[in-house]
Amino acid sequence: MATVGKSWFRRNGLFGKYVISFVGLVVLVLAVNGGLETWFMYRETTQLLANAQSEKAESTARRIEQYVTEMERQISWATRASATTLEQRQSDYALLLQQVPAIDRLIQLDGAGKEQLRLTRREIVTASGIDYSGDPRFKETQLKPIWLSPVYFDGLDPYMTIAMAHSGRNAGSTVAEINLKFLSTFIEPDQIGKDYIAYIVGPTGRLLAHSDSANRLGSNMADLPQVAAELKGDESVTFGRDPDGHSVLSAEAGIERMNWHVFFEQPLSTALQPVYYLLFRTGGLLALGIGLAVLAGTLLARQMVVPIRALQVGARQLEASDFGYRIKVKAADEIEELAERFNRMADQLQGSYGALEQKVEELEQQVKFLSDQVKASNEANKKAQTAAALSANAKHIHAAHGVTVDGGLIESRQRALGDDLLGAHQTLRFCDRYPHRAWRHRSSRYPRLLFLDRTHRTPIYASGAVVARQQSISPNRSTNHRRSSGP
Repeated sequence: MATVGKSWFRRNGLFGKYVISFVGLVVLVLAVNGGLETWFMYRETTQLLANAQSEKAESTARRIEQYVTEMERQISWATRASATTLEQRQSDYALLLQQVPAIDRLIQLDGAGKEQLRLTRREIVTASGIDYSGDPRFKETQLKPIWLSPVYFDGLDPYMTIAMAHSGRNAGSTVAEINLKFLSTFIEPDQIGKDYIAYIVGPTGRLLAHSDSANRLGSNMADLPQVAAELKGDESVTFGRDPDGHSVLSAEAGIERMNWHVFFEQPLSTALQPVYYLLFRTGGLLALGIGLAVLAGTLLARQMVVPIRALQVGARQLEASDFGYRIKVKAADEIEELAERFNRMADQLQGSYGALEQKVEELEQQVKFLSDQVKASNEANKKAQTAAALSANAKHIHAAHGVTVDGGLIESRQRALGDDLLGAHQTLRFCDRYPHRAWRHRSSRYPRLLFLDRTHRTPIYASGAVVARQQSISPNRSTNHRRSSGP
């Protein structure tokens, strides 16, 4: 029973294997389920966020494009042919500056490219005569009605020029310098959301506007992987990084006419918050599942291992020939049936062993009886041989010395010797059976035996009758000897 008290969870034990297998299966199922769910959640989340950001970027790009188109329409109104005098043109420019805050300066050029009027919100310059004939702002309008210049910087502010030809032959053109700081109004945090970052870059990757006013306009953003991919015309990059090196989820929309790019981004740590929450929930469920699996596995393993341990102890008892041991299992299943079969087998072995012991005992008694018969036969043979030897000795004594040995005495001594031998044999058996009474019995039963030494012809150890007989014979033997030796 000491085996049952050993630790259940031992190396290579059934209990440990069962619990580990059960817990491992539960952990595997939960881990696979959590992993697949997390992966699908990750893909769906990133795809949804990327699509949402892409929609925001597209919407912002379309709004900017519409704003620029609206500015062109208003500038085209100021170039109408009905304004024939300088005063009318100045009035139209002043009204245009009021209606379009993004316009910083308006310049009227004549057909030869000479400046006729320059109007800002601070000053009005007329008939300056500055020659723009070689400037793209004049040359481009000679080939097409509207020209949009690349972005340039005046200090820290980005600018763009819109040049538009007047109606009529050699009627000149109007040049409008646009301050692009208005772009920041399209990507203000209140419009795009607190979790998003938006910015606009020009054809060379320089920053035109940013939702965070702390970022300096004109900064080179071409080193960012998502910006570099768009500038090169490569496939859009969904996972990019910000200037600080943090991973971001990025989406882009282009304004093809100006070759600008609108980016909407979200820090990956923020974008994947639902995935992180799912991972936390999955980890919690996994820990709970492991705990429940350990508890359930322990209970189930105990219900299985305890009966098996009882069977193990019973088998060891049978191995030790303890056929009276019975296995007690109350499981109401196959293990209980197996225990009952073990008990029936022990009953059969106990019966067979008892019958075998009885047969062995009977055989031992028969062997002892036969041994006694053999010994009695041997004793009888010995007595016959002893009698024959005594007769021969008596004849020899008579022939050599003329001494007559009483035959009746020899015969009586033969019978006494046989009785003594039989008594010695019985005494030995009694001593073997009752060793605590052996000395007393031997002292009362052992006879004094007669043995004649053939060399000296004297008794070595004789009974009183034989000694007296020998003494009665000795004088005659000496007298006869003297008579034979006389003259």
